[in-house]
Amino acid sequence: MSILIKTAIGIAAVLAAIFLILNLMRIWIIRRAERLKGRKLDELYPAAKLKTGFIYFFSPGCAPCRQMTPLLRKMEKTGIPGRFVDVSVDMAPARALGVIGTPAVVVVESGVVTDVFFGMQPEPTLKERLGNLRTRRR
Repeated sequence: MSILIKTAIGIAAVLAAIFLILNLMRIWIIRRAERLKGRKLDELYPAAKLKTGFIYFFSPGCAPCRQMTPLLRKMEKTGIPGRFVDVSVDMAPARALGVIGTPAVVVVESGVVTDVFFGMQPEPTLKERLGNLRTRRR
């Protein structure tokens, strides 16, 4: 086998390993978030004082956050209660809720965590996942 083929196989193996590790991390984060569902927000993070709405975790240095923050601000203006947590300033809420990456959204209905999602979400997806919170009160 030529050195070129051996090098290509080595590079492909490294890329496959990186891909596998990243996917395993993604699965771990999703499973960790699933454990939050159904738990009372008061028990996880009493300082939130949110009965129904969303808690959005962001960082100013995060490119997807810079895209998603205006979308959530717009949704908040339509009547969906929300809390915005800059993790570069205050990590306590993120630690309490097990958020380890940004952007992240924790959805709360009647004091219970009903949904958690990570990563940039397009506006239609945000409207779908948060739209039913508009009709409720804080």
